[in-house]
Amino acid sequence: MWAYVLSFLVIFAENLMPAFGPPTWLVLVYLTLTFGLEPVPLIVLAVIGASIAHWLMAHGFRRFRSKLPTAYVTNMTNLGAKLQRRGKTMWGMFALFLWSPLSSSQLFVAAGLMPQIQILPLVGAFALGRCFTYTTYVYGADALSHTDIGQSIVAEMTSPGMILMQTALIVGVIALGMIRWKPE
Repeated sequence: MWAYVLSFLVIFAENLMPAFGPPTWLVLVYLTLTFGLEPVPLIVLAVIGASIAHWLMAHGFRRFRSKLPTAYVTNMTNLGAKLQRRGKTMWGMFALFLWSPLSSSQLFVAAGLMPQIQILPLVGAFALGRCFTYTTYVYGADALSHTDIGQSIVAEMTSPGMILMQTALIVGVIALGMIRWKPE
């Protein structure tokens, strides 16, 4: 029981990190293979913990907006208005949060910086998508755990390229706020 509580807390904490946290699926694979935790309760706890953490992070960045440069806040507000006015764009955002291979932390930071964007539907899409992806990773890890492919995947997640990708995503969130989005 305590192993699951600690697992929940680890997953919750690492999902509060806006960048450079390990991917949740990697933590789940590690916990499953190292400690022999049952996949189903671990996946359920991970989806709940990650979803709550991302919701809190997005709202935290929403409250932090007043500390950012006025031009940046204005640009993110204008972008949020532009996205909100386009119904197809909102469905695209929903799909992005549902199936995105990108780091979800930066997506929630960006959503949090746009006051018009409703965070709860994005959290719902994220949770639904993670039910599938976490299940795939955890059960797939067992099948790949004793192969060279499995070891290669783990090595790749800590590679300089992956660190560079996280850095690029942070720069991307900053760049979104640097573009002068015209109000609609």
